[in-house]
Amino acid sequence: MIAKPNIPAVSIIALCLLSACNTTPQPIVDAGEVSRPAGTAVHGDFKLPEGTGCVGDAQRFRALVDHDLETGFVAKSVYNKAISEIEEARRICANGEDGKARAMLSASRKRYGYPS
Repeated sequence: MIAKPNIPAVSIIALCLLSACNTTPQPIVDAGEVSRPAGTAVHGDFKLPEGTGCVGDAQRFRALVDHDLETGFVAKSVYNKAISEIEEARRICANGEDGKARAMLSASRKRYGYPS
């Protein structure tokens, strides 16, 4: 004998599945967002440093990586690699090669999962 499906139970399951399709996804706010204006809060009391040009970009990226290490969002090995790249970009920037330094910082952000 073949059992008949329980129509009310099937209807409830179908409604639950369909209601999940009608929810609007909430945007994910990335605490590591580099494009925020300088001086604005990113996470708690943490604020991005101010600065202009490639020097300011490097300072903000460094502050984010430092903060992520402090909060446990990045491993020490990854932190060391990122800081090395940031410091190299700062040296390039100090030599007047703004475009090259910004490109290096952008590549580092992408490599370590930070928005550029």
